[in-house]
Amino acid sequence: MKFFTLPALLAVFASAAVAQTDPSNNSRSALQDELARAPAVSASTEDGGNFDDLVIAKYAISYHTFVLNDLEYQTNADLAGDGGESSFVWLPTVGASVLVDFDSPFSITSTVAAQAGKYTDVANQDFIGVNANFALNYELTTGLVAYAGPELYDYKSLDGLGELSRGFAPGIGLRYSRKIIDSRTQLFGGVRYQHHYVSPSIGDRDVWSANVGVTRQLSDNFYAQGFFEYRYLNYSTGGREDRRNTFGAALVYVPTAGLRMSTGLTFVDNDSNNVAAEFKTYNIGLGSTLSWQF
Repeated sequence: MKFFTLPALLAVFASAAVAQTDPSNNSRSALQDELARAPAVSASTEDGGNFDDLVIAKYAISYHTFVLNDLEYQTNADLAGDGGESSFVWLPTVGASVLVDFDSPFSITSTVAAQAGKYTDVANQDFIGVNANFALNYELTTGLVAYAGPELYDYKSLDGLGELSRGFAPGIGLRYSRKIIDSRTQLFGGVRYQHHYVSPSIGDRDVWSANVGVTRQLSDNFYAQGFFEYRYLNYSTGGREDRRNTFGAALVYVPTAGLRMSTGLTFVDNDSNNVAAEFKTYNIGLGSTLSWQF
């Protein structure tokens, strides 16, 4: 009976469209966290073997493609204070990841995804874009991984408004997970820092985030999950500071290794010293993920 890792499950259900065109506003986990680590391949230490075989044995490469198909109802789709317009939104994503797992604590992950958002009841919100992540990971101890690497993104309006957001965000972080109580319960958490270099530059900012949560395996195929995330955003221009609290819960169904379906609820409360940037929203969603690993 396989226990799916938290990052893989969290990426399935968490709300995708809290200003999705700005990844620092996204309540999903980072895309590179979706790919679970593959078993390390041990290099042979015997003398006299083929040199090429020894080199290849020092690392393993796996590839992972995925299709996400999310449908959400957002009570504040345009993020206008406490009483913005509600809307359904369709959020398809297609992507691929590569994992290079060395015969050491080091590994490399890289993910590229194309994403889109289509709103039914809010004007000028539809978008399409790409997001890419690269991370060098180091396993400090069992369950605790440090990582560093950049994120790049570029989103455009589907309503004729041109460029919505383009950025480069180097970052560092820690993520941790461990089983508690029994083999069916997994605690997870993490911290991350990023600096977003954004076009236009008025959006440049530092982003600190921390999250904690728990996943419980209810049966062979069903999982329940809850999490909390805190983000602090400090903008380089204008003195703007945001403090965002995100709460989430979901029920996830995993009938096969390559298919996951979920339903979940997230609540986001963004407090800011710029009144115009404050908002609260509930997002209720249904989602599915098809994935292939080879």
